[in-house]
Amino acid sequence: EAEPLLLQALEIDRRSLPEDHPNLAMGFNNLAGLYRYQERYSEAERLYLQALEIDRRSLPEDHPNLATHINNLAELYRDQGRYSEAEPLLLQALEIDRRSLPEDHPSLAIHLNHLAGLYYVQGRYSEAEPLYLQAVEILRSKLPENHPHIQIVWKNYVGLWREGISKGDFTFEQLQEHPFGEQLLAELQE
Repeated sequence: EAEPLLLQALEIDRRSLPEDHPNLAMGFNNLAGLYRYQERYSEAERLYLQALEIDRRSLPEDHPNLATHINNLAELYRDQGRYSEAEPLLLQALEIDRRSLPEDHPSLAIHLNHLAGLYYVQGRYSEAEPLYLQAVEILRSKLPENHPHIQIVWKNYVGLWREGISKGDFTFEQLQEHPFGEQLLAELQE
């Protein structure tokens, strides 16, 4: 149902905007996101790359939209298990965020969550942990307590601790000094 509308919007943009207009990149990115969700990975990758090509021609190198589009391509690669391709992109997106956004911006937190998620699925728990922690701290300081972003990142963080403890990478004793130790411990014991 969404695909015809996204294709129609993209066609309107193609007819009415210059070929390197950032809104055209946004249209490619949006359609790519749908294809990613539908697991049409090769179509999604082609569109994400087109969006990035436009972004690199039309936006400053530290523009937040560029970081988001790079992050989206990285997430596609992560979905496909292409971790070695995803990691440098996620790091690049974070570097752009750190240059262009305040240090407590929610978009930065979301990208930290994505890099932490990549490390988590690779079993790199000690690298994922501080990234999740920073993401949780940023989101809790900027968004309402019941915001879905907080709930998603917190669930990821609890999952990391649960798996890290079960595999012996983390211990319950570490939670005694942890800023969210009591909360984590309560959730881990459920």
